[in-house]
Amino acid sequence: MLSMRRYLMQAPWWVLSVVTGVPFGVAMVVVFQVLPSLAGQTTRSLPLNANVILAVIAGVVFGVVMGRFAARRNRRARSVLGPLPAEDFAVVLRASARGAVPADPRLRRAAGRLAQFRLDELNRNRAGTSAVFLLGLLLEVYAAVVTSAWFWLGALVFASAIAGQLWFPRRLRRRIEQLHSGADLSLGPTGQ
Repeated sequence: MLSMRRYLMQAPWWVLSVVTGVPFGVAMVVVFQVLPSLAGQTTRSLPLNANVILAVIAGVVFGVVMGRFAARRNRRARSVLGPLPAEDFAVVLRASARGAVPADPRLRRAAGRLAQFRLDELNRNRAGTSAVFLLGLLLEVYAAVVTSAWFWLGALVFASAIAGQLWFPRRLRRRIEQLHSGADLSLGPTGQ
């Protein structure tokens, strides 16, 4: 799993576009074609081929936007880490989020810098992301009340995302404190 994460952190934007756009497009087909059937709706607003075409367009647009965004974020994360051998990269990636704190001060500092980078990214994007999740939650609740109870599943997804916006920064702060135990996180990628 970590080798795939390492590959994706170094992948070009178009690979990340495919990795994010394809699942989004498939989810769009499921949401607009399959879920209405499960909800008991016998008529659909669009036939399957039109839903597939719209899902492909949505997947391409979503993939391009998210692929470029993810590639830019990954470049910044790599610059925070500096050059790391593959085995060290795996240790730092894991240690920045969970697991044992590395005994090697160099790896501990790198993990701390990566965790701090993630926290800074979360804080920087928190207002906009929370607004989008809240709007999604309100729209899903409205749709569940007005049309079908299946929309409560979407409301649950958005409510979970909002909870994650509250929980994940706290988790990262605790992890940074654990990694900081004696390490100066302000040092650069080379430790100087």
